[in-house]
Amino acid sequence: LLAAPFSTWTDVREMIGFAVLGVAAGAASGLAIAMSHRLKRRWSAAMPSIVLRAALAGLLIGAAGLLAPEVLGIGYDSVSFWLHGGGSAYGTGVAFAVKLLAFTIAISAGVIGGTFAPSLFIGSALGAAIGHGAQDLFPSMHVDPKAYAIIGMGSFFAGLMRSPIAAVLIVVELTRDYELIVPLMLGVSLAVAVSRRLSRLSMVEQQMVDEGWIEEHAANDPLARVRAAQAMATNVVTIPREDTIADAARRTAGTRFMFYPVVTGGETLAGIVSRDAIEEAIREGRGEEPVTALMEEPRMIAVAGDAVIDVVQRMHARGVDRCPVVESTRSRRVVGFLSPSDILRIRMHRGTPATEDFELFG
Repeated sequence: LLAAPFSTWTDVREMIGFAVLGVAAGAASGLAIAMSHRLKRRWSAAMPSIVLRAALAGLLIGAAGLLAPEVLGIGYDSVSFWLHGGGSAYGTGVAFAVKLLAFTIAISAGVIGGTFAPSLFIGSALGAAIGHGAQDLFPSMHVDPKAYAIIGMGSFFAGLMRSPIAAVLIVVELTRDYELIVPLMLGVSLAVAVSRRLSRLSMVEQQMVDEGWIEEHAANDPLARVRAAQAMATNVVTIPREDTIADAARRTAGTRFMFYPVVTGGETLAGIVSRDAIEEAIREGRGEEPVTALMEEPRMIAVAGDAVIDVVQRMHARGVDRCPVVESTRSRRVVGFLSPSDILRIRMHRGTPATEDFELFG
């Protein structure tokens, strides 16, 4: 179905273009995984009915298909067309963007029919767009857009599925030659590296986790059996957004928390402020300034329903050891705060089933 013609590259400077393509494919695949995970949580919170989610997803994808009809269906005809050098920078760029959007919507809504074929479509469209763009910008280099489409296809697939060897083998089987093996390995390696920076899990792994699957080695970990709502501290001291720094100092006097959530009406999270920042501002005589002058955006926010083991892994990835806990991503109502002592308490608790153990900490 996707037999590709012979493609080549003749200028060593093209390695820069192949590297750019690998980074772009890694960024696109990593963002697709991360955004589908976040959107799925929001879909589920805002619209519990799978029927309604499917209907809305179909409406959005159908609207996207009006912009680029080739994104509807499997798309092997379009992929084959690009692998043979067809298309233009604008047309393939639009197809890439629209297909990536439709793919993310479908996965997050829970109505996806597959990931393999869409990954080939998105990757080849991205590669063709960059290849045709390079051909237009540097006509003297005799850029072959077919080569970019093939490498883009392998790179995006590798970034999405985290299977670099399989990606290389698939492309070699399609082309039946090794002319592109060096730029292909470069693109695939960069794509996997960049994608991992944006999402720790592959698309399949993230889908399994979203469905509640727990790895065998983590099944007996107490953190895998408890939610953030059961582990967090609930005696949180919040600071109204309209307070001055002096008001915040009085409100937090006698407490020893390191960070305090700043909230608007209804306890909606607006930001956080550290105890050290409040104390330093008071020493500098800035008590009449608004507390928002010290407010920062939290580097991480946990949701009450998140598994603690997932929260800890995200903390590690983002270099933090504590975070506010909100009711949902939609409401952002502060319900608690998770710190190392809370996590240690859960980790050290042993003996009885989780459903009984952690009622003590609810």
